[in-house]
Amino acid sequence: MGHRLSKLKKILFKQTSQNVIHRPNIIRRETGSEILVEVLQIFPYRVIEGRIFLVDNERYVMPCDIPEKERLVTQHELYKRIWNDNFSSPIHERLNQGGMRVLDVGCGSGAWILDMAKEYPASTFLGIDIMETSSDIMQQPPNAGFLQFNVLNGLPFPDETFDFVYQRFLWAAFTPNQWIQLIHELIRVTKKNGRIELMEIEAKIHNPGPIAKKFSDAAQQHLTSNGIDPKIYRQIRNVIVNSNKFESIKIFEKRTPLGNWQQASHGIKSLENTVAALKSLQVAFKAVLGVDDHEYKAKGFPPTGYVEAIYDGPGCDDRSESFKVESLLAKPAAETEKKQRLNCQSSC
Repeated sequence: MGHRLSKLKKILFKQTSQNVIHRPNIIRRETGSEILVEVLQIFPYRVIEGRIFLVDNERYVMPCDIPEKERLVTQHELYKRIWNDNFSSPIHERLNQGGMRVLDVGCGSGAWILDMAKEYPASTFLGIDIMETSSDIMQQPPNAGFLQFNVLNGLPFPDETFDFVYQRFLWAAFTPNQWIQLIHELIRVTKKNGRIELMEIEAKIHNPGPIAKKFSDAAQQHLTSNGIDPKIYRQIRNVIVNSNKFESIKIFEKRTPLGNWQQASHGIKSLENTVAALKSLQVAFKAVLGVDDHEYKAKGFPPTGYVEAIYDGPGCDDRSESFKVESLLAKPAAETEKKQRLNCQSSC
């Protein structure tokens, strides 16, 4: 297994000198100062109010520290439960048969890659992200690997390298033009008989209470001011559909509940994950509102007690607060003249 991944890396790393890929260091977690020192040695970071932010992509509002990575792991487990699997594309048998090359673009914590690599040991999995992916090398499966690289520089792989390309929840990372550029790169590195799967969330809380609405409005205001489209999933869909490079496109939509209004345990987990994300966004919220800590509290944005503020008591269940999540599955056409078929299915 290790030999197969090594062989794949030789293929993937066959690049020009300008596409230098550095193997990420392992970040240990003994002390906060040690984490900070090691992180700052890899990429230019800045520390704001005790949270670590990446400088290379100032549009991306989320921090890239241990608390955020832990939130991403929880988020991975949450959406695996909501969607009943790690993916929706019909590739289970091919993954089990082995030999598939799988790429996760914007892999974040690496939880999806590690989970998939353990479940399908006969296939090879590679995650790429601008921030360093912390993974205990002793726990990392031999068929999994990670690259630290800015995908806005283009994916550093030859054409038609991967059988399955996966990407999710990068809605806050790119402008519409950058999304168009990235989508074309996803298409380029996917084999003609491969699959692409994208999952994105609408940056808006549906049926919000008064405090939740303040957070939702502030988030959309901040995104828009940075050139980010809060409803980018619609444009992603249009770019894919209008590319004329797919013979089959399917779109699935689900509502992710906040709270216990669906009597499902993942509603509470979703609320907790949203609260963690809002805590990570506190720096951005204060910046877009132009307020300090005192004014932030005065406007009804509590730095503590987020669960109570968002949940607003039992009313959250009555209002059915939720997020909309869309999953798009695309199969590249073996021949460009094949007619596309758009099949939208909703399972709200």
